[in-house]
Order: sequence, then structure tokens, then C-alpha cells
Amino acid sequence: MAEVPDGSWKWAIVIATFMITFLSAGSGYSVGVIYVALLDAFEKSKATTAWVASILTSVMCASFLLGVASARLIGHRKTVMICGLVAAIGFLSSAFVSNLYQLYFTCGVLIGIGCGAPYICGIEMIGHYFKKNFAIALCLGLTGAGAGQLVLSFVCQLLVDNYGWRGMLIIMSALTANICVAGSLLRPLSVNAAVLRQGTSKRTIHEKNKRLSTNDRTKSDDDATDLASSGVREILDPTLGELRSHERKEILQGDPCTAFCPKNMLTGSLILESVFILQLISNILQLTGIWIVTVHAVRHSRDLGTADTLSSSISSIMGLGQLICRPLFGAMSYSSKVKPYVLSSVALVACAVATVAIIYARNLAGQLIAIFVFGAGAGGCLAYVSVLLVFFHGTENVGLGTSLIVQTHGATALTMPILAGWMRDRYGDYKGAFWLATVSLLAAAAVTISLPYVDAIVKQRRRSRKGRTYKDTRVGLNDRETTTDLRTTN
Repeated sequence: MAEVPDGSWKWAIVIATFMITFLSAGSGYSVGVIYVALLDAFEKSKATTAWVASILTSVMCASFLLGVASARLIGHRKTVMICGLVAAIGFLSSAFVSNLYQLYFTCGVLIGIGCGAPYICGIEMIGHYFKKNFAIALCLGLTGAGAGQLVLSFVCQLLVDNYGWRGMLIIMSALTANICVAGSLLRPLSVNAAVLRQGTSKRTIHEKNKRLSTNDRTKSDDDATDLASSGVREILDPTLGELRSHERKEILQGDPCTAFCPKNMLTGSLILESVFILQLISNILQLTGIWIVTVHAVRHSRDLGTADTLSSSISSIMGLGQLICRPLFGAMSYSSKVKPYVLSSVALVACAVATVAIIYARNLAGQLIAIFVFGAGAGGCLAYVSVLLVFFHGTENVGLGTSLIVQTHGATALTMPILAGWMRDRYGDYKGAFWLATVSLLAAAAVTISLPYVDAIVKQRRRSRKGRTYKDTRVGLNDRETTTDLRTTN
């Protein structure tokens, strides 16, 4: 995909993505703030109450695929604005529930869908508007997640202390409605932009259209009809007939019924790519470590004797690390000498080292330094998920690829914190669970650094296979020519 000529509006897309990730990620963390209040209000067990946050996290991850499909059907702008409204309704209805099980739907499902689908829409729009500076733009946009974790965790706790958990949910409903405002900035690329990206002026194309024959004009009209029926809701330009065939194919591929049919997803080229499969494995390993530390770092600090009011700052310090270091990782991507898989591996190793430091740090200062480094590394490697997809598979696969990979987030979010809690109950501390996180993070770094070598091997095999196929074809042609010559001679 060529660079979009409108160089100013694409930075508005980055700002909109920052706002979306700020509100989406921050709203997800706000539910965790009311965990203790929900225990007191409904008097259910900790496991039953914890299902609210677990369902929310899982639905947010699962809704990434829904967001991509909906964006291809009705557009990114409409998808984000509708989902922002759903999230606001979810928060508002959660404030008036009469039992905990109603929160499973209002808080877990509605807020999960409303905050998850816009997240992937922002990432995909950055992929549409950026080519050369995709990494820095994406990291700047995703910095909103760290800022939301840092700011909204304090804000929500302050609201709970002053207005109670029901009042906090009502105020969060109004705040989350601003996702609709951010979504209004996601101006879609028009068909005319695709023509401009080819470097051809409108006047030149109109002059060429005048010289088209009647048959060519009919073919151009058919292409425009097909484009309109595919769900692209843009004002059609008469220059569509001059689009290159691959450019028309790029625009026409937005049919969600085709792109997200289970058969097509399983037989598509991306899901069968060896590099993509390794990326899935790497993400499962890194999220195993990240979820264990993220969920249990506060409880580990309290086990060491830290006061509750001080240990609650750990989550904010982790968000601060993400907020500061995600733009730095994006800036480092400018250097052609530093590859994204190297930066991602370094970030994972930093997370592993910080996890070991968390295990052996006995004072609050040491724990805060270690958790800051962990947050910085986690922010870098998670932001580079989409960057690696673009590096190995191109910007056209960033939406679907990110959505498929994020499904591992939901699976690990449901299982790994539970496993770590069981290990803590079994052995009396978090040392074993955190060592499991360390090994998983190092294994993820090893898999990530191997991606370019696997990619090179796969490409070499494809070239060899094509060469053999061409050679076999030529041998078959020579055999037929020899047989024809013998028949002619006889």
C-alpha cells in the first residue's frame, strides 16, 4: 500500500487511536478497582466475583475479530462510534444491577465488546494511513493504553472513595462515550485516494477515460458496480476504471462474509504461514509471563509486608513504564539497522530480568524499579505484535493477523492467573509462578529472534519448488514436441 498523499490527517488518526486505547484499556482496568466493593456488595466468593473481570478480558480479546469484520462491512468510523455507545450503555446499566450475575452480561459482555472492537479499528486505520512510519505511529497510538492504566486507575479509585462503585460506573459511562468522539476522526480512505496513491492526476485520468472505447467504459462501470456491492460506502469516482487490477483487488477484498468465513480463515495463506504460527506460539509464551506478573505483582508485594495503599501504586508504575517506553520503541524503529524482531526480543528479555528482580526485591523501592522495567518491556513487545505482522506479512494483513493473535490474550488471561494463584496456595509464595513467567518470557524471546531465519527458509523452499515446477513443465513440453516430430517423420 502506497503512502497516503494527505499527510496531515493521518496524524489525526494517531490522536484518535490514542484516545480510543486510552479509554478502552483504562475502562477495562476500572472494573478491577471495584473488585473489593463487589465482594462487599454481593457477598459472593472471590472466585465468583473474579469472573466479572475474566469475562470482560476474554470478550474484549474475542471482539477484535468482530471489530475487523464490522469495519469491513460498515467502515471503521461507524464501528467505533457504535461500540462506544455500547460501552457507555454497559457501564450505565452495570450501575443499576441487583445481583452479581447481571454484571456478567452488562459489565463483562457489553463493556468487553464496546472497548475491544474499537481498539483493533484504530490499529487497522493506522495501517491504512501509514507505510514508512507505521511503527512510530502505532507505538504513539498505543501509548494511550499505558496512559489509561496510569490515569484512570487513580481516577476510578478516587470516584469509588467519593461516590461509591455505582456512582463511579455512571461517571465512567459518560467518559467512555467519548470513544464515539474519537471514532468520528477515523475518516475512511476514499476510492479517489487509491488513484492518487498511484501518482496519477485526476486530469490525466479523465483525458484517458475520454479515449476509452465503449467496451472499456462498460467494463469500468461493471467494476464500479462490483465495488459498490462489496460494502465500500464511498463516493465512486469515474477514474475507477484506470485503477490497476491489484489495486481494485485490494479495495474489493473487504467483504466480511468472505474474509471471515471459517473455511476461508482456516485455508487462507496467513493462518498456514510458518512464520505466523511461530508468532502465535511466541505470543502465548510472552502472555503467559505478562499475565502472571501483571495480575499477581500487587499481591506479591503485600505478601512481602508492603502496605495496601503503597502496593496499589504498582499497577500505576507499570502503566507509567508503558507510557514512557512505547514511543521510544517506535522511535528506534526509524533505524534501518535495528530490526523489529530484535527490539521485541530485547523487550522480552528485559521483562524476564525484571521478573527475577521482582522475586528477590525485598523493599518497595526495588519492587517499583523492577515493575517499571517490566512495564516498559511489556509495552514494547505488545506494541510490536502488529509491527512484526507488517514486517513479515504486509499492512493488508495487520487487522486479521492482530485479531487472531489477540485471541491468545483471552485464553492466557483466563488460565495463567489461575495457575499462578494455585501455585501460590500450593507452595506458599509466588516464587515458583514468577520463575515460570521468566522461563516463558525467555522462550518467547528465542522464538521471536528465530522468525527471520524461518522466513528465509520458507522463501527458499518456495523458490526451489517453483523452479522444479518450471523445469518439469519444460520437460513435458519437450517430450510432446519430440513425439510430434516423430509422428511427422513417420
